[in-house]
Amino acid sequence: MVLWEDDYLMVEIMSSKNIDFAKKQLGKITDSTEIRKIETKELEISKTELIDLLKTAELQEYEKISYAGIGEPHVLEDPKSRAFGSLISAIFFDGETDKVENIWLSSFNWPEINKTNIINGLNEIGKKYDMILVDNYPIQNKIVNLKDKIEVQNYLDIYIERHSKK
Repeated sequence: MVLWEDDYLMVEIMSSKNIDFAKKQLGKITDSTEIRKIETKELEISKTELIDLLKTAELQEYEKISYAGIGEPHVLEDPKSRAFGSLISAIFFDGETDKVENIWLSSFNWPEINKTNIINGLNEIGKKYDMILVDNYPIQNKIVNLKDKIEVQNYLDIYIERHSKK
């Protein structure tokens, strides 16, 4: 799987307690009041626990993660990031210790994402940890309740349709 620097946290998975923070981040709230973001690492999710959850959702761990960003693309050695999915789509997470610091979604194959179990992984994360997905890409700017599988599917369908057009 490719970890593209420009995709890092662009489709971020975060605590649902960040709903106002996410709305402000996407420009849906114009209030000048500062809203503190609850960082994922504050939730104390262990990497082992998240790995087990993603495997239960029938997602496969990518054996190698290639980094593309500054400098030449290369395979990460002993990466702090892990990726689960298939068909060049993945739920990524990272962390310096056994605690998860960030979780995000990335795909280089949106038209075939329904052939993966990404939707199950997203939904399980939402149910277990009460999380939302925040899509920061300007053409989407969307917040998705990951506990609602239909809402997750509708979100994925927008990308499938957009990327299926020739």
